[in-house]
Amino acid sequence: MSQIREHNEEWAMDPEKIVVSDFSAGGHLACSLSVFWDREFVYGSLRCDAKTIRPDGMILCYPVITSGSYCHASSFEKLLGEEAGDERRTDSRCQSWIRLAGEWAKNL
Repeated sequence: MSQIREHNEEWAMDPEKIVVSDFSAGGHLACSLSVFWDREFVYGSLRCDAKTIRPDGMILCYPVITSGSYCHASSFEKLLGEEAGDERRTDSRCQSWIRLAGEWAKNL
């Protein structure tokens, strides 16, 4: 994100219209960046200003982001550990589009 913003004129990009997108586990990473960009553990580890890594939108395709009864339990255990907390954010702070596929999506 910060590299795109840094080279926006050279690459003819609008630095205020950068959208992150990915599928499955990559969708989880895209969503994580979209909701946690302003948390110190993200921008601090990247040694940058939080605003430079903020996506302006996200497109998630069957992302691994659902917890609870519909979650892919082994993915969450591998990602968060067995003793993971229950921190949740519902304010993505950017425009969102989420696509679901398969049998699970038909039951929503």
